Amino acid sequence: PRTDLIARPVLIAFESRFGSTADVARVIAEEIGRAGIVTETRRAGDVLDATRYAAVVVGAPVYSRRWLASACAWVRRNREALAARPVWFFALGIRVPDGPHANQRHTVRLVRRMHRLAPEIEPRAVGLFAGAVNPAIVGVREQIQLRVFRPRTGDFRDWKKIRAWARDVRS
Repeated sequence: PRTDLIARPVLIAFESRFGSTADVARVIAEEIGRAGIVTETRRAGDVLDATRYAAVVVGAPVYSRRWLASACAWVRRNREALAARPVWFFALGIRVPDGPHANQRHTVRLVRRMHRLAPEIEPRAVGLFAGAVNPAIVGVREQIQLRVFRPRTGDFRDWKKIRAWARDVRS
């Protein structure tokens, strides 16, 4: 494992409304940990000091083409600490388009939005993954959106893709 990621833990910070992103954060931490790197997986809002970590992976779901507001606020509050260490971002969407360039376009848009959020942070990579939609556990607003837009529901997380991305983070 990289020596700069051994001395202090790597933070896997996440925001999640219904648990799907939290599950992904735990899998990313597990995969990074396979290289002997110590990780801490925590809800971003519970992390007051990002300076104690060697590197940070931050993830949140995307709603209405935007990262969850609480994740954006946490990044803004910690932008100095994040700018001073290796950072990776990931996002989960209700659906991630297929095709050789579709995912790239959506990732580029997300990176641009994140760059406007905190221009001093240069993420090493951004992972964009399909999420999970369980109508039984979503809130009232999401229930209305599900009725209006009628998206496919289910668990669309591609665990192989997520694990592969996490292996790239640890290398």
